[in-house]
Amino acid sequence: MHDKYSYEASLMALHDRDVYRTMACGIAGLSVAADSISAIKYAKVKPMRDEKGLAVDFKIKGEYTQFGNNDGGVDDLACDLVERFMKKIQNLTTSPPTATPCRPNRR
Repeated sequence: MHDKYSYEASLMALHDRDVYRTMACGIAGLSVAADSISAIKYAKVKPMRDEKGLAVDFKIKGEYTQFGNNDGGVDDLACDLVERFMKKIQNLTTSPPTATPCRPNRR
């Protein structure tokens, strides 16, 4: 019953004939990375390791600001991280290459 009104066909009619493929990405964990960099930069951070040598906790001496509290220092760290990440991404190619027209086979 989900296709009772067949609205998908009318929506597809609104799309451009030539499809341009572009690359999109997201940065999951940006706030965690910004918090970690802020803690390392502004406080003393020592990892607590288990018997296997894996970090299971951290001992933090001092104060550091966290991302999302409208603090310019941490926001600048996050912006720098995004800029560095995007410069790395811009050097990559996709398969098929981005921003090329894709003409579907017409019947």
